[in-house]
Amino acid sequence: MLEGLFNEESDVGTTSSSTKNSPEGCKPSDSSLPPPRLPCGLAGIQNQGATCYMNALLQSLLYTPELRKALFQLDQTELGRLEDRSKPGAKVRVIPIQLQKLFARLLLVEKQCIGTQELTDSFGWTNNEELQQHDVQELNRILFSAIEDSLIGTSGQSLISQFYHGNIVNQIICDECGRISEREEDFLDLTLAVAGYAGVTDTLESYYVTKERMEGDNRYRCERCNKLVNASKGAKLRSLPQILTLSLLRFSYDFNRGQRYKEMGNYTFPLELDMSPYCEKTSSSDTSIYELFSVVIHGGSTHGGHYHAYIRDVDGLGTWTKPEDEPIQLPKKKDNTDSDPVGVIELNSPEEILALLLRQHGGPQCTMGIDELCQALCRETGVSWNKRFKKQHGPINKFIKQHNEMFTFATSTNSVSLKDSIIAVNEKSSSEAENEAICKTVENSTGEQNHRNNSGNQDTRNDTGNEEVTGGAVEATNDAVASCDANNTSVGTNKGRGVLCCEKHRASGDRTLLQCAKCRAERTKSTNDLTSSRGKCWFDFNDARVHPITAKAIDRQFSGRESAYMLFYRSKSLYRPLEAQCNKLHGIPEWLLGEMQKENEMLEKQRLEYEAAINRIELVILQSHHYVYNRGALHPRPSLDSTPKKLGLDRRKTVEELITDIKMLLEDKGIGDDAICLHIGKQLPAGLHLFNSISEDMSATLQSLGLADGKQVFVWDGKQVDGMPIRTGEKCEPVLLNITFECHEKNISTNQQNGTKQIQHTFPKDCTLNEIRAMVSVLTDIPARCLLLSRVSSKPVVLETIDNAKTLEELKLCDHDSLVAEYQRDTGTSTSLAEQETEKQNKMVTFTVENRCAASLTATVDWPTQQVQIEHDKRIDELKLVILQKFNLAADKMMKRVCRLRVNHDTLGLQAPLYEEETISSAGLTQGTEIVLEPGRPPKNNQITLTFSAKSGELSLTHEVTVERNITVGECLQIFLERANISSDSYHLRRTNWCHEPAGVIVDVDATLEQENISNGDFLIIEEGRLAPRGFVFLSIWLYPSPDKGQNSPADQNGVVSKITTLLSGLLLSKETTNGHSDNDIISDDVTQGALLGEIEISLDATVEDLKIQILTLKPLDELTLPTTDFLRVRLIENKRLTKVLKEYDQPLKRLKVTRFTQIAVQVLPEEEELKANSIVLNIFQRIAQTRTYTPIEELTWEAGKAGNPDNLRQMIADRMLIPIERVAIAKHLPEKFEWLVINSTAQGSPSRGKGKKKGSRTHHVNLKHAPYHLKDGDLIGIKDLQFDSLNQDDFTTEDDDIGKEHLRLMAEEKRLKRREMKKNNSSWHEKGGGKGSKHKEKRPECSLAIHVDDFRTQAEQT
Repeated sequence: MLEGLFNEESDVGTTSSSTKNSPEGCKPSDSSLPPPRLPCGLAGIQNQGATCYMNALLQSLLYTPELRKALFQLDQTELGRLEDRSKPGAKVRVIPIQLQKLFARLLLVEKQCIGTQELTDSFGWTNNEELQQHDVQELNRILFSAIEDSLIGTSGQSLISQFYHGNIVNQIICDECGRISEREEDFLDLTLAVAGYAGVTDTLESYYVTKERMEGDNRYRCERCNKLVNASKGAKLRSLPQILTLSLLRFSYDFNRGQRYKEMGNYTFPLELDMSPYCEKTSSSDTSIYELFSVVIHGGSTHGGHYHAYIRDVDGLGTWTKPEDEPIQLPKKKDNTDSDPVGVIELNSPEEILALLLRQHGGPQCTMGIDELCQALCRETGVSWNKRFKKQHGPINKFIKQHNEMFTFATSTNSVSLKDSIIAVNEKSSSEAENEAICKTVENSTGEQNHRNNSGNQDTRNDTGNEEVTGGAVEATNDAVASCDANNTSVGTNKGRGVLCCEKHRASGDRTLLQCAKCRAERTKSTNDLTSSRGKCWFDFNDARVHPITAKAIDRQFSGRESAYMLFYRSKSLYRPLEAQCNKLHGIPEWLLGEMQKENEMLEKQRLEYEAAINRIELVILQSHHYVYNRGALHPRPSLDSTPKKLGLDRRKTVEELITDIKMLLEDKGIGDDAICLHIGKQLPAGLHLFNSISEDMSATLQSLGLADGKQVFVWDGKQVDGMPIRTGEKCEPVLLNITFECHEKNISTNQQNGTKQIQHTFPKDCTLNEIRAMVSVLTDIPARCLLLSRVSSKPVVLETIDNAKTLEELKLCDHDSLVAEYQRDTGTSTSLAEQETEKQNKMVTFTVENRCAASLTATVDWPTQQVQIEHDKRIDELKLVILQKFNLAADKMMKRVCRLRVNHDTLGLQAPLYEEETISSAGLTQGTEIVLEPGRPPKNNQITLTFSAKSGELSLTHEVTVERNITVGECLQIFLERANISSDSYHLRRTNWCHEPAGVIVDVDATLEQENISNGDFLIIEEGRLAPRGFVFLSIWLYPSPDKGQNSPADQNGVVSKITTLLSGLLLSKETTNGHSDNDIISDDVTQGALLGEIEISLDATVEDLKIQILTLKPLDELTLPTTDFLRVRLIENKRLTKVLKEYDQPLKRLKVTRFTQIAVQVLPEEEELKANSIVLNIFQRIAQTRTYTPIEELTWEAGKAGNPDNLRQMIADRMLIPIERVAIAKHLPEKFEWLVINSTAQGSPSRGKGKKKGSRTHHVNLKHAPYHLKDGDLIGIKDLQFDSLNQDDFTTEDDDIGKEHLRLMAEEKRLKRREMKKNNSSWHEKGGGKGSKHKEKRPECSLAIHVDDFRTQAEQT
């Protein structure tokens, strides 16, 4: 009925708690380095998937000063040490220790958010519990109970009751005699109904002031009057806790409509609550007056939602600024060159934010839809436009239209884009320059408005009636307090981004330390004004993000979809000492301070290393004497080895230092002090071109000049190259154009085809169309007055003479664009040549071809590639001929026959070779497809190419074979075996899925490949194992030693046991008998070892008796003389352990669920055995006193009967072990978990559930064959004699169990890390919940919320 009640509707299956409210979920930067704290100075908590409910509660507990102090006062002598947890007998109170460490990290570690994996591990959450949604009110009770259980026997055992427990007294007062009947009960939190009430005081009035009349049929039987009387019934609060918790019943169930719903009506709660009217004894002191300090909020509906908390910073540990002035952080893009070590950019104004978002997510044109832009804003920053900017700037559409100097708004598409002047800033690769340009534009466009806003806010007061405040504001004599104060202080002008500082130090950019007495005096004056407001600042703790809010924001949580769910009040009488104010170090023990200091030092080291790494660049140094200037661009000099040199350095270096490093790299060859000039070069289709100079300002840093990794730096004298002056800069960037024209001279041989010729020529970008006409006229011998130029694209476009003054850039002509030059015939129309070229261009497709037929290459050199153009209706063999011509291989006739083409897919890799008779379009080749030319004969139309994998030793080798389409599966298998050099015929074929994982077995070996739907390019697997005929199976038979029954073992009259022992030893040691599979043919379990006897083929309709008879025919057993098959026990092997005994001799194997994957174990017995259906074959061993070891294992056959009585089993074990039954303790071993399940007595008390029965308990009979024991064949039973171990009756663990648990823990941790990485990288993970377009969400199965705590009661009692 309550399924999915607390699901997080925005975030099913993601790591962040809510796409709406907590987008990044403490998403690390691209380097996986955790970002530093937000400007408020308070840390958030990372959401593990669906733990927002826990995060909100933990933050509320952290900022409860009294609880935080009491928890930190528990030292390691009481709680133990985590490193001692694995020691035998150690009692380490893990949950309180992990809470201490988490609270210390939240206070001191310099991260934006802290993880809770260690805490949830201490809860015993190992089965993805962090992905299950739960109720915060339920967690509050369970967590407090776990803390109480963990602190038993310590000085903090009353910690929870001291702060949170109160008492309610329920009273019934007789009207006649005045007798008062009382019943007192404790409470951890007060549950208040929301439906039908106006607010908290209204509900409390109804619960604890208004009395219920018991009259008429509802009269009360008074014990003193001994009759039914009228009475008054009511409740009062007898004692109040120091911390009052109120849980609001927001969720209800409508029985009429059969569905649950959330109460969203208005329900008020005060900031200050007087509880004296509801107490049994009224008091006028502050003990009954409470101040609100935490509001846990649930946003959503009954079907899903998200938790976060509004918390008042009682001790002033954070830095409060006006919410609208708080800087917003945007994560950097991967290619961002900003030197910020944690990958974030701080922005203040909405113009800056929108502009940067359009840059990062708007594509080349910086264009996004309004809805898409709003989603990006919320996803990247964690704030929405409506909540942060709408009140001050209005709706986003209106805001964008007002700032038309920056943005262009398209009404038809409801999209926004950056102006061209703003997009031009992208040419600067430094994000520092990018932001500077944006901010400058914003400043120019909105300076007057900002001036008005600033002037109007000079004496601004926040919504609480206090001046703008900060968490750190007091001058303390204590050094720790002063240190904390310096870190927390963020008061001042400039929108709260720095301390009050003089102009000198404000200009220096140092915002963390006070530099002079003037600054300190200004700060002291400001902090004295703010002292009265300390402790009244509110923050919104929303998973990873923490940001300031005003007190008015709390009023918005009275009603609606997002509304208050839990309230935490603190007694006004509680006093906070002065040394605790603004001091995050207060009360934290020394050992924790040491750990936090080490963690911060490690973080600082990582950030420094990261900063050095992201600033490390490698430049390509090009020397001028290696190049010649030809056709408008630089080209390598053919006669010289022009391999460029690479220089690695820090981009924070200056140009002067760069020149010094270049001189050292080039060893001063040909470089003089007066003649060196550096330009940034870029390889273009036309050749190398030099852009902006970087050697004009020798003091400029490489970062400010936009130098990034891989940039080319050209070293020259700044005047000429190879004796020729060259132009530099973007304006003269060379553009390579294709020019097609008619040939009229017979001596033209180059590219002559159908009377046309095509050449390539380079033009500078600032060249005008008139200059192009003149150059084309010279190149084509067409007089300029007769020349008609047309541009070829989807249709021919004539370049009119009216555009002669336009440049290439204005005409938007780019590299590889095509021009057609011809004689002018009909004015204003395209000629037939242009139309022919256009039609030809439209039929052309371009491929990237990689030549793997080239000579052997070194590992550092890639295969040669070429761009190939061809018409799409050509055949593959024609495409191959064009490719061979491109690589100058067409003259080799043999190459045409022994090479083939195949597609290299981006995701699936190399595909099957292409059929040469197919056309390009029918083969599915499209524009931009990557094609590989490789050695090998191309397949014919009646052939298919298959890839298969065969295991050879530890390696899986992959082969490719071309076979006929119409051969059978068996013939194909034989071809595969021959190719893989496998001589055995005991193999079969298996299909694979799209990612080459094993799928279905191909059973019918006589069917053809076409009948089995095996097509060209399929991937198959060769697996060992001959397939049995239909209705039969091959079973592996393993020989195990005869069972040891201890003192009850029968005499070996015929020497059968000794023969089996000898035979088994020989099988284990002989490599010949094991058929060469020495390691794989030995199965080990907890009892003994078994060896492979062989394999039999048997019908699934055969009985167990038939199976035994056939087993006796195997060669190793044919030497034994057994009177009947009753001397043979057959059982299954599961997970390398002996399990079920096959007792039903007349049952067919298929009814016993025997399949071809089943492994059979056989044991030869010294006597006949006829087991009943209810018999269970168990393995037992006894624990050796004062140790963690056991005696050798024995076998016990227990006649369980239908009842499965545990006392029956205990009595049988007592008789076997000769121990009085009252001293016997037994437990079942759970090998998968390395745990022990203690088996209790037959009768256990349980509450009575039947109506009308007497109160009390009833007897519940335990059946060991049912839950939770499920006792079955092969289970291992541990036995303890309580005479020697009376204190630890339930401890059956061994050292192997400890090792196994540690292994499971490491595997779970590895799985968690892998899952976290998958969530981060795999987009399909986020689609499990259905995504935006889905109609239905995937509902997760509910699981109970539980925290597992070790038992400390016994230790406390001993103490």
